[in-house]
Amino acid sequence: MKVEILKKEVIPAILAAFISLFAYKFVGKMTTNLFTNDFVRLLVNQIAFSLFALIATIVLKKMKIFDVDWSLLKQGWTSALFLIIYLGVIAGFTIFAKTPIVVKPWEVLCFLLQMFLIGFSEEVLFRGLIQNAFHSFFKEDTRLHVFLAILCTGLVFGFAHIFNGLDPKVGFGASLKQGFGTIFMGMYFSTIYYRTGKNLWFLMILHGVYDLVVSVMSGRLSGSNMEDVLALAQSIDIRTLLVQGAIFLFIIVILIWSKKMDTLLKKDTEVIEG
Repeated sequence: MKVEILKKEVIPAILAAFISLFAYKFVGKMTTNLFTNDFVRLLVNQIAFSLFALIATIVLKKMKIFDVDWSLLKQGWTSALFLIIYLGVIAGFTIFAKTPIVVKPWEVLCFLLQMFLIGFSEEVLFRGLIQNAFHSFFKEDTRLHVFLAILCTGLVFGFAHIFNGLDPKVGFGASLKQGFGTIFMGMYFSTIYYRTGKNLWFLMILHGVYDLVVSVMSGRLSGSNMEDVLALAQSIDIRTLLVQGAIFLFIIVILIWSKKMDTLLKKDTEVIEG
């Protein structure tokens, strides 16, 4: 049974994500000479990536991932409270530092649309397709099984971000650090996804806001291009990443092993089919 799920769900979902990723990189190469404005170029790339994610969902017949029980969000949104506070602190620091905005208003709009589409495409691929495939594989009938599905999704999510190193402006040093950090962030996103009753829309917004706040803090609206923002990861000390990872892992374990999980574990779970 597990071999069949591996063949029919897990492997196709992972392949869909990485095919979309390579297609996204290919479009990025094609648009480098077509668009001189960095905001327009990245928005076009992200639109293409979102379309690939949507096509993958249709091909794999998993459109049901967009159908959510909003009543479960009322019970589970507090699982994102740490991240919301974390983003608030970063946003407050950015405002306090009076980070200048030097880009044009229409470029800000392009930037905002890009951030939302990042949340859309990555959540569709990694939570909607891959995590649900791992949930089917591990049955999600115990806390340990849920944790294993979340761990596997986080590892795939982190590995995918290493491909940013294909850009010579970023380098593999920075992408390796980013990949390591996104393992734990991906696991936290996956935990929130499960705790909110697999509410993909909530994760899309949360993910987009996270990338938006971090990008603004990194100087995206102050003249830095996206490659420069990603390259900043090179300067992050590995000990800082380890501490951040430990904090996120601690929160993940608490959320998974809390009593509120009993309701979700008792809830009938089905293999998601379109």
